[in-house]
Amino acid sequence: MEKTTTSGRDALNELINKAKFHADEALDVGSHVTPTLYIHCHDGTTTGYPLDKILEDEVTLSSNLRLMCVAEGADAIVLCAEAFMLREAPRDKNNLYAPATELSEREEVLVLLVESREVSFQRVLPVIRMDDEQFFRFGEEFDIHKSSLSSQMGSFLGDAIPDKIEQQRAESVLEAQGIFPINGKGRERSLGRAWF
Repeated sequence: MEKTTTSGRDALNELINKAKFHADEALDVGSHVTPTLYIHCHDGTTTGYPLDKILEDEVTLSSNLRLMCVAEGADAIVLCAEAFMLREAPRDKNNLYAPATELSEREEVLVLLVESREVSFQRVLPVIRMDDEQFFRFGEEFDIHKSSLSSQMGSFLGDAIPDKIEQQRAESVLEAQGIFPINGKGRERSLGRAWF
């Protein structure tokens, strides 16, 4: 884990910058952005968890995200994911219930759900591609209304930093499920490059 001397708003900005950097890097090489939970820990370190495997199980998603926060003693988090969205209702009224991924009006975006015990907000960055579909850059950020996922995130951090026993229990539950942070505590799980 990377040791930092940040607090509060600086910790959030650090996580946002890491998320944007890694998303930019992934899109640059023609890959997709692995959904990731970036965590700033109370001891000043940062880590993250790839979420691609746990997103498949909606039943345990929320509890596993909470366990990640407890295991790492999180004081700030950024959930980063690539998505398709519509800024307004589809022009064709027959498509009102179609998934955004199937509509021509869809917009590819990077969504950052940001949370600390003091603040929560969202940042959405449009993904701009060239004519050959290669990633070019992120567009200007814009806000979206609070989503149910964003409102759930506040509960992931809890009211206080968990003690060491709670952290160890949460870590054990995650390890039993094969869920490990990207870089932490001598674990083998890696995304193939130094992320932190």
